[in-house]
Amino acid sequence: NTVIYTMKNKIRLEGETESGATLYHEGKSIAVNKAGKFVLLLPINQEKQKLSLEAKDQAGNRERLALDIVKYDLKKIGTIRTNAKLRENALFVSNMPLQIYGKAYPYQKIMIRYGKTDYAVNSDAEGNWAIAIQEFEQASLTISIFSPDDGSPVTIKSFSVKKP
Repeated sequence: NTVIYTMKNKIRLEGETESGATLYHEGKSIAVNKAGKFVLLLPINQEKQKLSLEAKDQAGNRERLALDIVKYDLKKIGTIRTNAKLRENALFVSNMPLQIYGKAYPYQKIMIRYGKTDYAVNSDAEGNWAIAIQEFEQASLTISIFSPDDGSPVTIKSFSVKKP
């Protein structure tokens, strides 16, 4: 995988290269221990930034690694659409199924809690996701994503669901 997703302002990248190799990030040398292990603390100050590492072994051979680091923008993820009428954080459902769809980051897990039932859906390669809920219940509906950093759910929207 050449993309790292995060919600944090900095990441800790740990890795290993050949023992005795020299490692560079943006032309600066990174400390590598005798076993070839290294740690790089990288501030994340843009929504998308490039990370480029180059390792050079004692024979002069070079190996490059390029990664994209994407910081989640919860405003982009929070674009939710539905076939219900939305008024003051309440969804008024007149026809079932209740259709909910939105945009997230590619291959992201989204959890919908409707009343006491949990539904899970994954976004596709473009970040699109959708779900149709068949049974009406006058209850709360919460849409969450899972943090790529620790897997914990992060609420992005909550609604109450009612009949008109």
